[in-house]
Parts: sequence; structure tokens; C-alpha cells
Amino acid sequence: MIYQEITETMFRDAFHNHGRADAWSYKGLGALYAYLVERSEDLGSGYDRLDVIAIDCEFCEYACIDEFHASYDSEDYPDMDTIRDHTTVIEVPNSSAFIVGEF
Repeated sequence: MIYQEITETMFRDAFHNHGRADAWSYKGLGALYAYLVERSEDLGSGYDRLDVIAIDCEFCEYACIDEFHASYDSEDYPDMDTIRDHTTVIEVPNSSAFIVGEF
């Protein structure tokens, strides 16, 4: 199998080309890319293809915890530590935004 390294620019472009970029901030896509690269390195395997739709369905970016609480009950998930106990949380650097693995 032939692997092609996907750069961050290629990753962003793929989201744009599939009509999925509007759901993500510029910094959010960068944080998601970094997480996926780190995860693939930890697992010792790369991705054989970039499935934008699957990634977009697996993860969701929220601008802040209040936006998260519009989708999930604040009594069940009152703070970031509780959210982390239930799913993957990827913090977006230099912002209040974060990405969660859908659950």
C-alpha cells in the first residue's frame, strides 16, 4: 500500500473541498490535524486514506462550554473534567474552543 503524507494544508483543503470547512475554525482544524497525526504515530500506523466525512462525524468543535451546553445537558457535563471523563477532548490553542469526540 502506498502512503502519502497529508500536510496540514492538505487536511484543511480536504475539508473545504468536501463542504465541511464551515463547521470548523481555522485553529480547530489545526488542532484536529495535530491530534490525528499524534494518534496515528502513537498507534504506529498512518492513515491509508483521508475520510473527511468520517472525521467530521466523529468529532465536533465548540467555541466554548456554553455552546457545548446547548447540545449537552450542563447538569450531566458541568465542566471540562467531566466531559473528559466521557470522551476525547482536544483543546484549541489560544482560545476557549475545544473539540470533542462524539458520544
